[in-house]
Amino acid sequence: MEEFLQYLRHWKGSTENRPGNFTQNARVKMFLSWQTYEGFKITVHSAIEVVRFLLEEGMEFVLTERFCQDPVVEYFGKQRQLGRRSDNPDTHQFGNNSNTIRIERSISCQSGNTKGRKDRKKAREEVTDTKLPNFFCLQSVVAMLIYS
Repeated sequence: MEEFLQYLRHWKGSTENRPGNFTQNARVKMFLSWQTYEGFKITVHSAIEVVRFLLEEGMEFVLTERFCQDPVVEYFGKQRQLGRRSDNPDTHQFGNNSNTIRIERSISCQSGNTKGRKDRKKAREEVTDTKLPNFFCLQSVVAMLIYS
């Protein structure tokens, strides 16, 4: 991975120092955008640190092809969806959205073409037949709050 970063540095340097009468705009087009370059650097450094950490913690080997950021993309997609028109939520809004996402995930219905986990020991919530304490009392209080 360090070789890849060295390659990028060399490529960038060669476009900056290339002999010829090139405008700055032409030189910029010879290389990646600065956002892509910075993204590559962050990604490679992060991958190196994650692999080091996992190996130091006792992993025999690390398959980086198994890394998956889909849950992170899904989470921030839900954050944006809940934020509606707010492009720059503050910490309070972000925290509220995070609580909403967590609650939705914990009470989501298993319906349609989805199924629960086959291994019930790994399920998030254990479903039992035991009655909830004071359920009717709680239901009455909720009804009073709603209809008052």
